[in-house]
Amino acid sequence: MKILLAGATGRTGMRILNRLSGQGYEVTALVRNPGKARSMLTPDIPHRVQDLRDYSGFDGAVQGMDAVIFAAGSTGFGEYWSGGNQPQHIDYEAVRQMAIAADNHGVKKFILVSSMGVRNPLHFLNLFGRVLHWKNKGEAALRATHLNYSIIR
Repeated sequence: MKILLAGATGRTGMRILNRLSGQGYEVTALVRNPGKARSMLTPDIPHRVQDLRDYSGFDGAVQGMDAVIFAAGSTGFGEYWSGGNQPQHIDYEAVRQMAIAADNHGVKKFILVSSMGVRNPLHFLNLFGRVLHWKNKGEAALRATHLNYSIIR
């Protein structure tokens, strides 16, 4: 089974990658930073460089994959406030665009790692950029596809 793992060098992505390694899966790590990927990934893990804010490469990334695991998320608040990886771009639009690409290319399974509390508008994470609001919208966008999906909170 060929799996694309978005956010592979993040905390959750590395845990997923370590779990899948050695179990017969062909995992391709989707990473933003090639230097970080080289320092964190073993040479036997292929990786593809893709900034999740540039949706134009998603078709090529998911093509030929059996499954997509989306474990990426927006970065910390400091980068959010300075215009970095804002939740609406990663937790919503990137999820939506990758799900559409996966749907268009016959991906069999899409797994989204989301967050607890996405339906709680008063959660403290919603006070900082509406993080959970955007994650909830990303979940809804995935549900709107024809994909076989799982959402992990």
